[in-house]
Amino acid sequence: MQQENNFEYTDGIEIERCVTNNTSAVDEFLCPICHKIYYSPISCSKCENHFCRFCITEWQKKNSLKCPFSCEFKERPSSKLMNTLLSKLSIRCKNNDNGCNFVGPYEGIFKHEKTCEFKNFSCSYCKKAVNTDQKTKHLENECLLSMQNLIITLKEDVKKYKSEAEMEKSNRKELEEMLRKLKDNGVIDNNPRSNSLKVNSISQNSIFEEMNSQNNLTPEGKLKSFYEWMLTRGIKFKNIDIIFQENEFMVFAKDNLKKGDEILFIPKSQMIAYSQIEGSDSSKNLLKYTAFNGITVKNTQKLSLVIFLLSEKMKNNSSLAPYLNMYPHFNQQTSLSFDDNELHYLKGSALYEEIRVSKEEMKKDWQITRELLKSVKYSDFTSAYYTVFNKNFKVGQENDTNILPLLDFILPDVPENKQTILEYDKNLDGYRLIANKNILKNRRIFNSNLKFSNQELITNYGITFENNIFDTFEVYLFFNDFDPLINYKIEIFNNRDEPFTFKLRNSFALDNIGQFLSYLRLIESSDKNEIKKSFGFYTNHAININNEKKVFKKLELILKSKLKNYETDMNQDENLLKSNTLSLNQKHCVFVRYSEKKIISSFINFVEVVQNILNKTIVRSKMNSIEITEYLKSIENILL
Repeated sequence: MQQENNFEYTDGIEIERCVTNNTSAVDEFLCPICHKIYYSPISCSKCENHFCRFCITEWQKKNSLKCPFSCEFKERPSSKLMNTLLSKLSIRCKNNDNGCNFVGPYEGIFKHEKTCEFKNFSCSYCKKAVNTDQKTKHLENECLLSMQNLIITLKEDVKKYKSEAEMEKSNRKELEEMLRKLKDNGVIDNNPRSNSLKVNSISQNSIFEEMNSQNNLTPEGKLKSFYEWMLTRGIKFKNIDIIFQENEFMVFAKDNLKKGDEILFIPKSQMIAYSQIEGSDSSKNLLKYTAFNGITVKNTQKLSLVIFLLSEKMKNNSSLAPYLNMYPHFNQQTSLSFDDNELHYLKGSALYEEIRVSKEEMKKDWQITRELLKSVKYSDFTSAYYTVFNKNFKVGQENDTNILPLLDFILPDVPENKQTILEYDKNLDGYRLIANKNILKNRRIFNSNLKFSNQELITNYGITFENNIFDTFEVYLFFNDFDPLINYKIEIFNNRDEPFTFKLRNSFALDNIGQFLSYLRLIESSDKNEIKKSFGFYTNHAININNEKKVFKKLELILKSKLKNYETDMNQDENLLKSNTLSLNQKHCVFVRYSEKKIISSFINFVEVVQNILNKTIVRSKMNSIEITEYLKSIENILL
């Protein structure tokens, strides 16, 4: 913990600003890095410690993404308990020394300080504190460093304009020479559109527009440039064709492929990752903007990468331009692009609220991006956003956001198809997509490694598959606030009092339901000794028969309650899916909720069977399911 003193941290709230008679109690809210009261706190999922978002971000830059407590830092939102405790603090306005007497709650103080009439402006050049209404006067007439910076900027602008003028002059000569040759060869005379072009009368801008409309701005022109870019970067794709079809780029087999044939190879060096751009201007500008305006971003890492990609796309000489110019002609479809009328058909599913929240986050992220990149287009933003947030790839155990150019063009496969395999080649240090079966010429290529449930597919790609074996439904478990053993139980879970989330497949195998039942057994237990004796985070053994009955009674209530959340039943969904009244996106939404109901109904049947066994209404010999038999074997200790 020595290193933190080498940096200047600015996000924490000074302890003396907290209005309390018990200063020692404030110690519970101090960031271990800046030793001030948390500002915009987040926590580490490994060690459960909290930090100011700004502090831990700066710390990781200097300490290889490690947590100050020596574990691998993995971001998690601050706990509900911490947020509740912070909300009870009363904080003085930071402009108290300037005459402001305002004291407000933790959440309200930041809103007040934005508009406080006593606030000072901290000059970013000389660091002098100046009253806000004197900001312009100070920057333009008083601060020497500000004026020096203005002079430097003006000089750079003059140099830039001179360079651009020389480049335009050179380009004009090349274009005039090109047009002269076309005219000499009779091309212009034979082309009605070119007939109107006169070298002496046409403006330079219109020449550029003519070229761009025929080459750079067309899908074909973009594709040609992208092919050349991939070749120079060692991306191998000899067995595929990229075709612009139905307003998007699709990947097809160029020839007949045999099992084991390499479809494409992407060197790891060509992967675009957040770790590569951390500390870049895009990342720094985002952190500064959000910190200055008191804005909390849900995923700073991903939004930084979005802004970086868009910044590169807007540059004239970016090395990534041929790849980024493929936007927005691919990756346009995710659940974030669905309108409210389409999302209405998801009501009842936990995914409905998740998508609505994500859409609101995207709106906020768009506003931030637009402030940082004034001339950015919304279509480019959505393409970059969908790519980074929905189509990134998990590489090994790295806690990073990774994009593999070209692979992000390829849609997931139907689970049972298993058309391709994606593997990492250590010798070549890159990723190979290999045919896992014979693929006929002109057949579309899919990525079979993306084992997505329909919830994930609709979120990331706006599609669903029938009979998807990876489908899940989401269950939340809570502690009972009136449970006399609640504090003991929370302590077992390392003082975590947040809901536990489980995504259960349509399977009763212990690798699917074992941990879920283990947590539910703890929550429903009323015997401290039994808990101490029997409970383990991943135990697959029941505590006692009464506890197990309570567990399955609670599970029955949870399942039936979830079914009631939907506006329709399974029969109604089946009729809707057969009808021609729904749009394609609406059908995808209906199919997601139908898949969830199917699994929930299956679990209700499972619960009924287990309850009958626990109540000795039926005997185990009548059960044929291997998975149910596996569960029953795990509770033999209470059935004897």
